[in-house]
Amino acid sequence: KAIRLEKFLHDIIPAVISCMVCTQICARPLELDHWTVRGNAARILSALVRAHNMGTNQIQSRVTRMLHHALDKHNSSLVSYFGVLAGLCELGPLTINLLSSPRFGVFTGGGVKVRHVPGPDRQAR
Repeated sequence: KAIRLEKFLHDIIPAVISCMVCTQICARPLELDHWTVRGNAARILSALVRAHNMGTNQIQSRVTRMLHHALDKHNSSLVSYFGVLAGLCELGPLTINLLSSPRFGVFTGGGVKVRHVPGPDRQAR
């Protein structure tokens, strides 16, 4: 029997975002693959947004705003930035271009042009 997640999204989405952006996911980050956890959390977040975004609840804009806020924190660790950028990438190329392109200068020292490159298991959006 299918479970309707709409009632629980306010609990699920913050937990998934925490898996993407927290500084330390596991006790032994050098031995365990926390990068995969962050990437999988980003894919789950994207699937939740695509499945449940409606004009009335505006989940995509709320999630994007949360990730944007996390990207603006200048004292965040690089693994947190990775999680935020993974989440933005999963939300689509327009989202990442609008929100993060001006901020890439922090990482690269100048103007960076972002283009979407679909993974081997995904179609171009």
